[in-house]
Amino acid sequence: TIPISPPSSATQKSMSAIRLCLSLLFFSQASFAFQAPQLSRIDNNVSGMNKLKLSKGCRPGSYRGGCNKGAVNLRSAISAEFAMGTLAPLCGNILGNIMFLAPLPSILAVRRSGKLGEVNPLPFPSLIGNCVAWIAYGLVVKNMWITAPNIPGIVIGLFYTISCFSAAPQETRATILRTAGLYAAVIAGAVGANTAGLAPVPAKTLYGLLANLLLLVFYASPLATLAKVVRTRDAASLDPLLAGSGACNCLFWLAYGWAIRDPYVAVPNGIGAVLNGLNLGAVLAFGRGRPGPAGVS
Repeated sequence: TIPISPPSSATQKSMSAIRLCLSLLFFSQASFAFQAPQLSRIDNNVSGMNKLKLSKGCRPGSYRGGCNKGAVNLRSAISAEFAMGTLAPLCGNILGNIMFLAPLPSILAVRRSGKLGEVNPLPFPSLIGNCVAWIAYGLVVKNMWITAPNIPGIVIGLFYTISCFSAAPQETRATILRTAGLYAAVIAGAVGANTAGLAPVPAKTLYGLLANLLLLVFYASPLATLAKVVRTRDAASLDPLLAGSGACNCLFWLAYGWAIRDPYVAVPNGIGAVLNGLNLGAVLAFGRGRPGPAGVS
């Protein structure tokens, strides 16, 4: 018989990277598939504008006078619309899924060891609730750019929550259940009020405020860690890659929210960009693993 050695650490890392790339490719292609009808409408609008120019005497290939100026303005408008209305949410989708997958190595280590260790399980029920609220809002406003990236977020959040729950001690399990139950009760209350016609505001406002509230809670959760970093002058507990990708993700969604004039998308992501920027600034200012001043524990 030929002995089969287990895969090396480098091989395992390579396979993890491949799986990550395939996941991102799937998510981005799904987003493009969802947005195909909207892109078709943009193309139809552009065709109609071109026909209007020709009807006013602008010949194809004309590069002089007002015709050329109008064509340049049209191309600039189309480029800006494509950048803000398509590229920005696409990049937001990709970076959002990178953030969803960032805790995966730690969760796999928890599953292998059967012990929770230093992993904090509470953000994962928050991730599920946040994604559910944004899916509801995306469906109400009929925007698949908002809905699509949150569907894998629910699946990933469930995987993280169940993995941590199975490895957690009894007291931590009770905390996980209370956190998940609180999010479920808030979302169910909003859905029930809207379905029964008891909500004092339209569905867009109700689900927009709900999604904003849960997203801001999700973004504000590291503030306690940031306060500790400032106090100890040690940013070892902050992940600079996660903070950087989070800031970029928020900026892309801020740009998209501004482009479609949706404050429920723009405002919380603007706040999230600031909070992630503070985390990144703390890493740059204090470093990771740098000892604090004497007398600070």
